[in-house]
Amino acid sequence: MITCLLNGCSHVKGWSLSWNQYTEKDKNFIQEENTYLALLARKIYPDCKIINMAEQGGSNERIFRTTTEYIFWNRIPELYNYKVDLVDVQKGFIKIFIGWTNPHRLEFYRDKEKKWGKVCVGSNFKYEGIKSTEYHGVIRLMGDTVKQNEYLKLYKRTLFELCEHNAIKLYSYDSMEFWNWARSVYQPDKTGHFGLEIHQEYANILYDNQ
Repeated sequence: MITCLLNGCSHVKGWSLSWNQYTEKDKNFIQEENTYLALLARKIYPDCKIINMAEQGGSNERIFRTTTEYIFWNRIPELYNYKVDLVDVQKGFIKIFIGWTNPHRLEFYRDKEKKWGKVCVGSNFKYEGIKSTEYHGVIRLMGDTVKQNEYLKLYKRTLFELCEHNAIKLYSYDSMEFWNWARSVYQPDKTGHFGLEIHQEYANILYDNQ
């Protein structure tokens, strides 16, 4: 069976798709399997298994780190309750779908908690574990558009080369392009996200323009 690994931010996770308007209509509705990338994956590979590793507010750093750890080093199966079979990777049964996000987001390792923390626009910095002495440095780095875009280019290029070297099919998209397109046509909800019909329409656009 083909396994499609998805990674990205809230638009790939399905932030607005967990509302009762969907679950009341279909008790088997799963938000992570109805985002634009998940719908696209099912169009290309109809009987595939979906693993959605996206995270609300996640950064491009996190997308790159978790994707490479999960596929190439198999380090974090406990987080997703699924272990990648390296034989499946070698046989081409693993496909990767990425929705890169806003470059003005970061992640950092929290030594005390032994876990990764995230920083994104609108986050509570104190809650995420940043010390007050680090605040201004974080703001400066997040605001450095040139540097953040260079990092994004590096993540994209490196992941492409890793997948190419291991004969893994990579589908690379930008969730900000999805957001800009959707916002130009539809009204977002109060969180800045969009409903199922918009995800379905965009998945059709991507499929038709492969």
